Amino acid sequence: MTLSPDVRMRLSHRHLRYNCPLGDEEAHALCAALAGEGLRLLDLGCGTGRLVTTLLRRCDARSTARGVDIEPSFIAAALGARRADETERLVFEVGDATAVTETADRVLCVGAHHAWPSPAACLSALAARLRPGGRLLFGAAFWQSPPSAEALALLGPQRDRDGWARDLADAGLAPLRVSHASEETFDDFEARWCRGFAESDDAAHRAFGASREETYRRVYRGQLGFLWVIAKRA
Repeated sequence: MTLSPDVRMRLSHRHLRYNCPLGDEEAHALCAALAGEGLRLLDLGCGTGRLVTTLLRRCDARSTARGVDIEPSFIAAALGARRADETERLVFEVGDATAVTETADRVLCVGAHHAWPSPAACLSALAARLRPGGRLLFGAAFWQSPPSAEALALLGPQRDRDGWARDLADAGLAPLRVSHASEETFDDFEARWCRGFAESDDAAHRAFGASREETYRRVYRGQLGFLWVIAKRA
């Protein structure tokens, strides 16, 4: 069953808090670990901007942020959620994250490594964007247990945790904090992703959402995870 990219994006994001398996508690813990004073924040592949916005609001009034994403609808949503008093401190723009050359004190890249030619190329580019003493927040899918043949065929090659650790080390990055989404958080993300399809008046949309939910439960639940890393230059 095939839906147009616009329909798929609109319905799948209708109820998402973040475009990844991230709960509010973990989001605030990550932001607490990264917050500071007078910081420049840079979110490459920012999506709807919620995470970098949350981080900026944990920083002082001198801190500023820039989010870049190639999807116009995401940037429109980010700008729509921005408060009136944040217009000068919090900038969102449509663009190619891989072309950004600015450096920052905090660099975020969550679920966007596919924009680069390889995961290793992504991490090397992100390391180059860090200012001295800076911190990277990186989030990506990973195999948290060996995938079944069906899961591998459906989702394609993914790093496992050790694979990401090697890529980080090769990019000259040293992890300071490593965590992963709980099964409850992943369940909530998938349920939110599918909810917009279930609410549609179109039977094809409802069938698509139901198929996605069934596939998650049967094929990759408990196998695919989502990794969170805060790192510095080694």
